[in-house]
Amino acid sequence: MPFQLTFSDQNSSSANDLKRKTTLTFEQAPVVVGANECPVPGVHKPICKIHANADKTYAVEPLHDCEIKLNGSPIKEKTNLKSGDSILCPPAIIKFYTVRPKAKQSWQAALLTFAAKIAIVVFLAVQVTVMFWLPWKLSASSIWDGAAAKQKITQKLESTRKRVSAILKQKEFDKEDTLTQLLVAQVALDIEKRSMYLRKHEDQMTRSQRKNMVEDLDKLNAILDDVEGKKTFPEIPKPDIDAAVKAILNK
Repeated sequence: MPFQLTFSDQNSSSANDLKRKTTLTFEQAPVVVGANECPVPGVHKPICKIHANADKTYAVEPLHDCEIKLNGSPIKEKTNLKSGDSILCPPAIIKFYTVRPKAKQSWQAALLTFAAKIAIVVFLAVQVTVMFWLPWKLSASSIWDGAAAKQKITQKLESTRKRVSAILKQKEFDKEDTLTQLLVAQVALDIEKRSMYLRKHEDQMTRSQRKNMVEDLDKLNAILDDVEGKKTFPEIPKPDIDAAVKAILNK
């Protein structure tokens, strides 16, 4: 089992304690601490030796009568180590840690990770759909609605023009009363003006303008319904010119 040794100076200030410490990792023992394979800051000779025990644990042994302490207690012979132990050899403080191998991921954890990744992908796909496809769909729908409205107005305008033309071609139309003839003539003029307006401004018309256009055409067709149904319209009152002249003279 690999192990790590972390070195610091017992005389360092609290500010230096915040600095990153020197750490060495070893794959196997024995390791002579203080030798070239494991240099210790502030120490210029081998001070101890890290041994590997048969049970895959470790032990530390002082060298050359070096006075070292393990967790604050002096040791003279090989002593077992556990992860987190502190070895003091002035001025160095050495921390011992075992490095455990990374645990294998269980199939449950792997399945959960895979499910989380799938959920993230689906979530991102939905976001992309909302960000790009939905505005395009709404725009396409708006374009389609506009095209449908144009076609509806054009068809209604053309059908109204044909109705007016059919009424004007009737032989009996000349015998109709004056108001009926004026109404049909006005409808015909209105249709022509609307046709000219559509040719120039059809693409710039708003939804409300198209709606108003359809409603106006419905009203014109209602007038034509009355004409074709031989509805009797009230006569146009004749102005009383004589009364008006008399009123002026009397003043």
